[in-house]
Amino acid sequence: MEEWNKEFHSVSVRFKEHLIQVKTDQVLMDFLAEEGRGAVELAAWIRSQYEMQLRMSLDISEDSLSIEILIHAYMDRFSRHVEKFTEIFGKTLGNPLAALCRKVEYHTEIIDCGEKSVDSNRWVFDALVPFHGILYGMLGKNA
Repeated sequence: MEEWNKEFHSVSVRFKEHLIQVKTDQVLMDFLAEEGRGAVELAAWIRSQYEMQLRMSLDISEDSLSIEILIHAYMDRFSRHVEKFTEIFGKTLGNPLAALCRKVEYHTEIIDCGEKSVDSNRWVFDALVPFHGILYGMLGKNA
């Protein structure tokens, strides 16, 4: 099994073809708790490292990747706001997001962020990209 890369603020990241993994541990949570947009910085670093290591681009946008990291890391906070998601995004996106929140709560130790070809949930995070400001705002300095 591939080793964890801990070069970026000691956050554990693993690179695979069409997929990256981030360990949801205290190191990640401490990093995200720092002032700034840590998930966006982490996503940018992941995309550049992926390209360097695998010699191909990761087909996940920076915001989609950072949103997925945040949703997994702060699932408890997001779950409390699921009703607001449905009000803001409508039932078409809100209901699948609520179902995803319930599913993700059980799978948060390691975040699997895959391209569309290997991740059936990629469309949800991609669909949330236009609302990234709202999501980042909900988390304040912890985004």
